[in-house]
Amino acid sequence: MTRAVLVRDLVRCWLRALVRVGVITRLDLRSFDGSTGDSGHDLSPADEKDGDHRQAPGWTDEWLALGLRAEDGRGPAYVSVWRRGGAAEVRIPVRHLAGSDLPVHTEVLHPSAARADSAASWDPATGELRVSVPRTPGILLIRLSQEERTRA
Repeated sequence: MTRAVLVRDLVRCWLRALVRVGVITRLDLRSFDGSTGDSGHDLSPADEKDGDHRQAPGWTDEWLALGLRAEDGRGPAYVSVWRRGGAAEVRIPVRHLAGSDLPVHTEVLHPSAARADSAASWDPATGELRVSVPRTPGILLIRLSQEERTRA
């Protein structure tokens, strides 16, 4: 077996494992929050660029972002971010969380073994999700959640 064939086979196994983990993560989300995946509101940087006018991502956009949240606004929001080029960091406005006095927690769900140099954080001053993905192509699935206040 040549070295090229061995490397090809290893890459195929790695890609299959990555897809498997992604599917398992999606199934876990369905069981965790009751989401069926067919309801919700999208969150997109395009919303902010053109006011309320939504536009499809451009064919050559360097960053793409798509998010879902429950129609009633309760529970976590999920944002998938793809980097195909451009700057290593992007800021994504998230209207329904902006201006909230509750802290917003970010958690990278996929890939589960995200490189240490990839990150997601909430900026409460601007109401934006900051995402850093230094290598291209790159993708992160991020959960945004808030702790509900309990009444005494």
